[in-house]
Amino acid sequence: MNKTMPTQGRVAKAIRQWSAWAAAALLGAGVALSLTIILLGPGVVLLIAGAVVGVAGRLLAPIVPALYPHRRLACTACGAANGVYAGTVAFRCDSCGEIVQTKEAKEVPELVVTEARPYVTARKMLIVFTALSFVAFFVETYLGHYLWLQLFLKRGTLSPAMIPLLYSPVAMVGALAAAWRLTPTLVTLFRWSMLISLAVGVAGTVYHVAARFTTIGSLLTVEVWLGDPPAFAPLAFGLPAIMGLLATFGLSWRPEQPMEPARPAGVPTSGPASDARAG
Repeated sequence: MNKTMPTQGRVAKAIRQWSAWAAAALLGAGVALSLTIILLGPGVVLLIAGAVVGVAGRLLAPIVPALYPHRRLACTACGAANGVYAGTVAFRCDSCGEIVQTKEAKEVPELVVTEARPYVTARKMLIVFTALSFVAFFVETYLGHYLWLQLFLKRGTLSPAMIPLLYSPVAMVGALAAAWRLTPTLVTLFRWSMLISLAVGVAGTVYHVAARFTTIGSLLTVEVWLGDPPAFAPLAFGLPAIMGLLATFGLSWRPEQPMEPARPAGVPTSGPASDARAG
């Protein structure tokens, strides 16, 4: 029996499991240190790290396995579709657990975007620009929230200022994954990340305005707009979110049957002549 290789579903499951174990270990250590009071700062840092690892594992589980070239093959026993990577000789079905030889499995039609290539390329370019925007926002928030970052690293002091610093890399990874492969799963995750980016922008604006709000008229002054913190700067997180949502608006997919291998010239595919030759 040929050695089986993990399927796309099993790789995603492994990422979820390992990230869950790592998150549980970090959270447990954080709780233990926090209970000592003296080590409350490092304990809070471990708690935050555990939460980040747990969320990142859930987000990356469907993204990372989909980036490597694969094809969808149907199990010969139950007919369930499995994501099988290139070079796989045999795989274990995600549904029934049977070992299936790749050469015996039928290929499941892939879902492809129902648009011409130039339009798909334009969509991907907009998504790439979205990812670059989050890179710029990460640098900007790092410089603007540097003091809060140092307080968090040294004393474990929590602040809403950490949210854009932690979220920008996550949104960037989701955007790059969607630009690489416009699959329904990755596009759905990308859309959700853009909606979260809108929420981060609105929440940050409320926090900035509340920090400098005195009267309604003060919101129209230059000191509030360009102050420390600038009142409406977080709304910038909504710009790439809107661009990303527009880039994926109206996307639809259709199943594409796999192409049959080319036959040698002069060999008929069907008919009496081929039947007589086969006899």
